[in-house]
Amino acid sequence: MNNIFVIGIFLAFFLQFLLFSKKQKTLSDRILGIWMFVIGLHLFGYYIYHMGLWEKFPHLIGITHPIPLLHGPLLYLYVVFSLRRDQQFRWKDFTHFIPVVVAYLYMSPFFFYSVEKKVMVNHNEINDFYTFMLVSLVAFIISGFTYPILAYRLIGRFEHLIHSNFSCDERINLKWLRYCIWGLAFIFITVAVFLSFSMF
Repeated sequence: MNNIFVIGIFLAFFLQFLLFSKKQKTLSDRILGIWMFVIGLHLFGYYIYHMGLWEKFPHLIGITHPIPLLHGPLLYLYVVFSLRRDQQFRWKDFTHFIPVVVAYLYMSPFFFYSVEKKVMVNHNEINDFYTFMLVSLVAFIISGFTYPILAYRLIGRFEHLIHSNFSCDERINLKWLRYCIWGLAFIFITVAVFLSFSMF
């Protein structure tokens, strides 16, 4: 299991490096690069938890908890800017990140807890964040289902245009977008089921 985490972390950061070192980067390339970084960071969070480092370094507890709220928006925006000719970020595009900002703001008192108190929260000896954990789980599930559906519908709208006006390479890119959507949806379903069983 540790090797799988290490390989996943390495691949995510390596792909991020390739995307950011690419010449003539599009906005979709930058978004994909950021997403690869987020995936690497998320996997690293699971890795340090799996290695038991939360017990040795309790201040690491919870630092990556809201990150699942980033995957859906980044997937959706990657699809949007892969299809949109306008490569400018608009203010409404930033609204997709409001949930993760709110989550970190809500968790901010926890980050200033003492080591002992953080460990007690992690072991459910203190229920300060139990409701937040339930709400965030629901938010993860909603985000994990909603954004792939929105992205898939967006591709459907552009499909006839792509097939009639774009090259074979663009059609392959369309398949790549579909694979991203299916992959993320599958991961979210798997994680949601696992977290649901682990919490109840």
